Parts: sequence; C-alpha cells; structure tokens
Amino acid sequence: MRIGFLFFFVCVIAACGNGDTVADTTNTADLSVEDIGTDTSEEDVQEPEDVQVSEDVTPEEDVQTSDTSTPMEDVQTTDTASPLSQIAGLWGQLQVTALIASLPGTQPMSIRVFTYHLVNHEQNGTDLVISHEVCEVLNESGPLVPAKTVIPEAYVNALDTYTRTGTYTPDVSGSFDYIADKHIALSGLTGLTDPETEELPTSADDPRVFDQDGDGNPGMTVRLEGFPEGDLYIVQRDTTELSGKPVDPDTINGTLTVVTEQVVLASNPGLLKQLNPTAVVDPDPSKSFFTMVRLPENADCAWLVDNYATILPVPNN
Repeated sequence: MRIGFLFFFVCVIAACGNGDTVADTTNTADLSVEDIGTDTSEEDVQEPEDVQVSEDVTPEEDVQTSDTSTPMEDVQTTDTASPLSQIAGLWGQLQVTALIASLPGTQPMSIRVFTYHLVNHEQNGTDLVISHEVCEVLNESGPLVPAKTVIPEAYVNALDTYTRTGTYTPDVSGSFDYIADKHIALSGLTGLTDPETEELPTSADDPRVFDQDGDGNPGMTVRLEGFPEGDLYIVQRDTTELSGKPVDPDTINGTLTVVTEQVVLASNPGLLKQLNPTAVVDPDPSKSFFTMVRLPENADCAWLVDNYATILPVPNN
C-alpha cells in the first residue's frame, strides 16, 4: 500500500447444522391392571402365554410416530449460518489516510489520501488470504496547501499487486471481527535486507533504488501542479494493518493503521527537494480508516474506477 501526500512531500498509499431432533412420540403399550386380572388365586392365575394385551394397545410394529414428527430420513439440516459469515469473493475497498504536513515557518496542513483497491478474499473457516490491486490514488488538501498533488497513471500502474493473510472470526455479539495482517509495501525500492526496518536510501545512485514506473527517473515520480510546480522522485515504505466489522453482508468498515516513510531523492526543478518538507500520519486513529463493499464477480480495476464515486463515496470528514 502506498500513501500519497503533497504539498511538496508526497505519500501514496498503495499498499488484511443444526440438525432437527425427531421427537420420540411412540405410543407405549401399557398393560392395564384390569386387562390382566387381579384375582391371584391358583385356579385363576393365567399362564403368561395367555395374557392378552388390551385391544386399544397398538402392537409395536404398527406404532406410528406422532403426526408432528418427521421421519429420520426426511430430516433436513437447517442452515443457521449468519448472513454476515461469508466474505469470500471480490470487494472494492477505499483506504483513507490522514496526514499532517508542514514546512519550516508554516502552520501544519491536513491532507487526506484516498486509495482504491480491488480486493479478493479466499476464505477457509476463519482464515483469509487477501489479494490487493491498487486501482486509483487521489489526494485531498485544504486551502492552505497551494500545490495540487497528481499521481500519474504510470505510478498507479507500476504498483505491485500483493497478498496478505487475515482472519474473520465470530465475536460474542453475533457479529464478526475482520483483520488484515501487517503488510509492508515498498515503492521504488528493491533488494532491502530487512524490508521493515532497514534505513531507506537517500541517493538516486544507491543500488537499492530502481525506476519502478519506467519513466527514466529514479524511484517513483509524482507531480505538483500549482505553486510550486514540478516533479518529485521518491522512494517510500508503507506498513498497513486493517481491523473492522461488517455493517451488513455486503459492507465492512474499520480502522486503518499506517506507518509511512518517504525520501525525496531528487526533483525537477531542484528547489523542490531543498524545501525539506515533512509529513506524519495524523495521531488521531479515527481519521485513518477503510470501507469496502462487495462487487460483481466480473468487476475489474477499470470498473471500480468508473464506479467508485457511487459505491465508495469519499466521506466529508
């Protein structure tokens, strides 16, 4: 997942039987005292073979179960699984990352990054295998930010698809907990010995830097439009985890936990790099979140880009 941020700094987030029991209503052939006889004198005692069963008793082989009972072979298992329990298949996901950016001598500026993912879930009991493809990255900045950040199509197309593990487990309330495990996404980087903690390169000549978007410049390129204007060549590491709950069988909402690091290797014009901007993820955990909705089976990234404004509208706050 990548995070896009820009005033002059860009962060692009691209990169977790109820079987029915048949009642035993078989009538019991009770022998009444009067049917057997109460006179126990020797001459009147009947031999056991002469004992007669009362006429109103049904022989065992003819006993019928109650009309309300269902023969065992006809008993059907009732599917009582919750409609929330199945999430296998294709989903569209919006990840919203809140950033606070600043330059020396300026007030902090709020920026939000919207990243749209095509997500496929493979579900095996409570275990998930979650596949991500990033389809679109957009940035929203307030009036204090004079430059608009543009994420080129080449940038989005160059982002790696990735897979992470996760879980989907029932809770005590009858709902479910959705967890997408930690994923580390690297942009413009290769060959890191420790992808999670290794210090990022600061020079375009570092062998760990490569031209991932294929435009002839080191790392990945993002563009500023407005004032100032130009291109930034960056490398970036983003670590994300997702935790949420279903709202209904076709919607899951939750918290997005993000850690992001970015290095501007070079710029055109060179002044952009020298401005030395900074940005951090907003410490308020409620401001970075995700929502996802179930998609038609034949949906792809092009379909999601055409329809995300309707099915995954950007929240106002």
